[in-house]
Amino acid sequence: MHRQAERDLKASEVRYRRLFETAQDAILILDGDTGKIVDSNPFLSDLLGYSPDELRGKELWEIGLFKDIEANRVAFRQLQKKGFIRYEDLPLETKDGRRAYVEFVSNVYPVEGQRVIQCNIRDISDRKRAEEALRKGDRRKDEFLAILAHELRNPLAPLRNALEVMRQKGSDDPDVRWALDVAERQAQQLTRLVDDLLDVSRISLGKIDLQMEPVELAAVVARAVEISRPLIDARKHYLRVSLPKNAVRVVGDLTRLAQVLSNLLNNAAKYTEEGKCIDLTLESTGGEAVLRVRDTGIGIAADMLSHIFEIFTQVQGSVGQSEGGLGIGLSLVRSLVEKHDGSVAAHSKGLGHGSEFVVRLPLLREDAPPAAAQTDQRSARTAPARSVLIVDNNQDAADCLALLLRRAGYEVRTAYDGPAALDLARARPPDAVLLDIGMPGMDGLEVARRLRQDLGLKQALLVAVTGFGQEQDRRRSHEAGFDIHLVKPTDVRTLERLLARPALTGQQQLNGGTALILPEAAYQAP
Repeated sequence: MHRQAERDLKASEVRYRRLFETAQDAILILDGDTGKIVDSNPFLSDLLGYSPDELRGKELWEIGLFKDIEANRVAFRQLQKKGFIRYEDLPLETKDGRRAYVEFVSNVYPVEGQRVIQCNIRDISDRKRAEEALRKGDRRKDEFLAILAHELRNPLAPLRNALEVMRQKGSDDPDVRWALDVAERQAQQLTRLVDDLLDVSRISLGKIDLQMEPVELAAVVARAVEISRPLIDARKHYLRVSLPKNAVRVVGDLTRLAQVLSNLLNNAAKYTEEGKCIDLTLESTGGEAVLRVRDTGIGIAADMLSHIFEIFTQVQGSVGQSEGGLGIGLSLVRSLVEKHDGSVAAHSKGLGHGSEFVVRLPLLREDAPPAAAQTDQRSARTAPARSVLIVDNNQDAADCLALLLRRAGYEVRTAYDGPAALDLARARPPDAVLLDIGMPGMDGLEVARRLRQDLGLKQALLVAVTGFGQEQDRRRSHEAGFDIHLVKPTDVRTLERLLARPALTGQQQLNGGTALILPEAAYQAP
């Protein structure tokens, strides 16, 4: 009987050893009282580069599994207390100094009255390298999109301004008027596509900053309607807006919320037969602000409702009803609403039965400070800007804009590089400078710094008119001394309204420290 037990034990040990040495994970056996290595399998030697003899008697920090002795001891105490410890992503250093990443799982087992610790270590270095490659790819994509947007916006600016010159000149030829309308619509569509593409990239990488403050949703509705009015008018729709008598306030970014609502209005206008009614309503109920956009358009198929907010998904009706686009507008809507702790849903009874989009946002608490207490204070200017200096290395862009502003009655000078701009400003200081950022040699940021510091142009309005429109671009322009950051192509009427307004000093701040760098959309209201 005793011999049979010994044979069974030996057989068990052989089976354990075979399993121990052929396991797919690296395995360490530790003494339960000291935490020192008792045994290891070949996979651990392959992973770390230490032989079993070199490992035996060592603590884990001595072989690079923890960064120092204290981290090792803390982990060991937790293991003794809980009987289990797990690290899903533990960096370690091999014998030859290489960096590896492992998944580390350790358990305490009682064996013949003693505590034994088994550590299973799985090499995840390949997965980490793949993840890092994806992150690098995302960064390169983001950089590429920023450059692409800049290169696309630069020719768009003179193109739109040249079209405006032609429209102002006027023509009785119906074919010329038709051609101008087509060119302007397509230039506006290209501008929207570039902006949406960049917004999706920034949101997906978490690089979009919201300027959160108490906001009255009536102001959001007014801004959104103003933005969407050209498309609604072009489609001959009737927009019916219903607002409650009492103010409905939320905490949010007014510009981004207006972008959400204008995207929904644009969708309704695009996918509804000409001359129909679109309903926009606002109400507050159950602690929420509820915005609804309802149309009588092509509707949404039942199998599409659950996918409508996914990126690159487009509403499809019958053949010929696709309105183009990248299929990212509704993805933007959902991302921005969720960043406001809200939700958005789509409803439709099917194709041909219209659709309704419902945005829900948490109402502002009653004890929050009123919105009026947080509005910006703008420095007064005795008169609107009349003398303007335009600086852009793209001569077509500079000359077209100069022509339009001269026709509007402004005194305009142009420079095509930084040094020339400084010379002109030194000879006769301008009231306002419209300055490109991405110029070769001395870029617009350096020109702005020198205008402010070297030439002492403290009261002049400095406006960045640039193809770069990411959040970090806006921060850098503010730090360089710009008052306003506009993204090309800029409508000349927007610039005229801006030049007629009081100056915004670069030192003015909003919401207790947030830089006041208003986007171009802030100047779209009449």
